[in-house]
Amino acid sequence: MTERHKESGLEWQACRSCRARILFAKNRKSGKTIPVQPVRTVYRLQPQLVGDPELVATPRDTTAPVLYVSHFETCPDAEQFTRRPG
Repeated sequence: MTERHKESGLEWQACRSCRARILFAKNRKSGKTIPVQPVRTVYRLQPQLVGDPELVATPRDTTAPVLYVSHFETCPDAEQFTRRPG
């Protein structure tokens, strides 16, 4: 039986190159599909409330929705799948 993503119903697949677990989501504007994967840890940068004006990184709230990033950003072999005009 194929494993499906809980919220979207999309089928989990493996990248042909690095074997990472990915989903193929559809771009609403172009209608093309894009490989995406969940972001494991997200940090929010926020000014400190008191003291130095430097930014503080805090872990993402665990109740927040899961975020996804294009697999082209993380795949070590992304260049072999990227289409170039020409």
